[in-house]
Amino acid sequence: GVSLVLTVSAVNFGLLFETEQISIIDSFAGLLNSLSFPIQIVIHSQRLDVSSYLHTIDKAYLTQTNSLLKNMTSSYRRFAASIIKDNNVLDKKFYVVIMVTGAELGLIPSVTKEKIRRAATILMPRRDHMIRQLTRLGLKTRQMTTAELVKLFFEIYNPQDLLQIPQQLL
Repeated sequence: GVSLVLTVSAVNFGLLFETEQISIIDSFAGLLNSLSFPIQIVIHSQRLDVSSYLHTIDKAYLTQTNSLLKNMTSSYRRFAASIIKDNNVLDKKFYVVIMVTGAELGLIPSVTKEKIRRAATILMPRRDHMIRQLTRLGLKTRQMTTAELVKLFFEIYNPQDLLQIPQQLL
């Protein structure tokens, strides 16, 4: 089969008014009911290192001359540190994978121009449909490039090596 991946923005559902939440739920139900092809929704969570943020607060504290602001900065630093200590700070990225199965492509030998052309003919309308539906939800969506996919898979399969990502992937 052949797949393409859309990267999708997020919405903070918990901060919306109840009427907005209901509207999003209804739109999502409409999206699911409109599908005539399989999709895969992927959420990639990655723990963030926020120590540099705490260092920035420390620097602001040291340069602050106003005693009231210095106390507020110190109080905020303690608050931020306690939140970080008690909870994992995660960066979440959302993806929708749209695929064409081998059966849909027919009996075409491995990778040929004909197979790629046929896959594109099937995938592009599906992609456009998903983008329209996700835009109705207020989400920004775009197709990922090959380089972005390589970088994403490298990060997923080599989480310990994130600091050593080869330059050509960046």
